[in-house]
Amino acid sequence: MRLLSGSLALLALGGTPADHRDSWYPLDTADSLRSWLTDQAARWQADDPCFAAHRAVGLAELNAGATYQALVQSRDEAARDYQDAPGRAAIEDTTRMLAGGERAVEGLRAFVEGRSDADDEVMRARRARAALKLQACGESEADRIDAVAAAVAGCAEWQALQAAEARLEAAREALGLPALEQAARRLERRKGEDASRGGKDFETAAGDPLLEALLASLGGGELVPCFISRAGAMFISQGEGVAW
Repeated sequence: MRLLSGSLALLALGGTPADHRDSWYPLDTADSLRSWLTDQAARWQADDPCFAAHRAVGLAELNAGATYQALVQSRDEAARDYQDAPGRAAIEDTTRMLAGGERAVEGLRAFVEGRSDADDEVMRARRARAALKLQACGESEADRIDAVAAAVAGCAEWQALQAAEARLEAAREALGLPALEQAARRLERRKGEDASRGGKDFETAAGDPLLEALLASLGGGELVPCFISRAGAMFISQGEGVAW
């Protein structure tokens, strides 16, 4: 079997006339592609626990049925509606101010009080908007919490999004998706750590004979490495420095 790419892969996926068909093409029809992918998925699942974990997540979602897919669609629609909602800016501003604490309030106040005759129309509009935000956020953390609550209460799209996300999350919990995703992430981290450890072991194993070869190539007396890095090394040979 050959690995195809570019225009050859497109021809293979799209099918070719019988009289021009290459007998080596493994993906000449949709059925052969499906069969090939099924075979590869079985092999990958057996050889790679990380792939198997991610596949389990995908299959759980695919097999969840129409009710689950409808919840996903409802959540996505609510998210799009919220993006265009008039009250979104107030929610994001007050939430940011609450998270930023006193420092955020002080910075906003300094910006508002920094107005001058040199301000152009754009800057005056920015300072006016900042003054409204400062007024809405109040002087204390309690005021900022109340400001967030007021902004949320005034945005029906946000409330609809939160309700849609809660329904979807309940369905995800019932399917066991959070546990499957957590297991997949854990295996992904372990795979990355193993790859990093393997790379370091390879560098160590390959570095010793490489260093010996470099020392031998420099010749002349005993060579003592005094500094080694990825960028280069310096050696002391009979009292003289040799850099590379």
